[in-house]
Amino acid sequence: MKNALLIIVVLALIAIAGAAAKFAKPGTPDVDNKSDLIRVTSPLPNSEVKSPLVITGKARGTWFFEASFPIVMVDWDGRIIGEGHAEAKENWMTQDFVPFEATLTFNVDSNAYSNRGALILKKDNPSGLPEHDDAIEIPVVLIGASEPAKITAKLGEKININGVSITPIEVTQDSRCGSDVVCIWAGTVELKTKLESGASSTTTILTLNKALTFAGKKVTLEKVEPHPSSKANISASDYRFTFSVN
Repeated sequence: MKNALLIIVVLALIAIAGAAAKFAKPGTPDVDNKSDLIRVTSPLPNSEVKSPLVITGKARGTWFFEASFPIVMVDWDGRIIGEGHAEAKENWMTQDFVPFEATLTFNVDSNAYSNRGALILKKDNPSGLPEHDDAIEIPVVLIGASEPAKITAKLGEKININGVSITPIEVTQDSRCGSDVVCIWAGTVELKTKLESGASSTTTILTLNKALTFAGKKVTLEKVEPHPSSKANISASDYRFTFSVN
């Protein structure tokens, strides 16, 4: 009887130790095993993350397709709470490592059983064949409330934010009142912009502080810098545009 009880206790301790090993640092071996294919510099495994999250690292050119690859955030129960794409920062048509960056927004369920989650970076697989699938999981701790993702770009710079690629092309109107004069109308900015998400693509005009719906998300040109002055014109290379997507 005592021997049977001892065996039961030992088995229980082994089971508890196994569970602790599984959940203390979930996915970390996956990070190590894929280091020759993709390396994530931020976020690190088991770090606290909140929305919007900036993701950086480098991956072999074969991990990309058309200069991007999909990313998703899942919660403790495996539910997708955010998804988007990472964009290559250099030429991706190579076997070498290519730096990437993404900004991902996600919604944290305050009633979830655990605040544990995972960031999944998937190899883009245009063939759809399962033998070409691959992915890396980064275990994370989800904190904070969601906020609209924001990012700043200059003319001609392609950025990715919350699954939408944005390329500001041309300022078609800048009628803002100069900071050194008094105006009865504040004026506005209109920006010719290319928007892309998956198979969807459009070139449109974004107006300062007016949301435009694209691919089921609201894209807003929130801020344009520098502010105009009556004493000097703004050159195209000096413009900086802040966008939000939610």
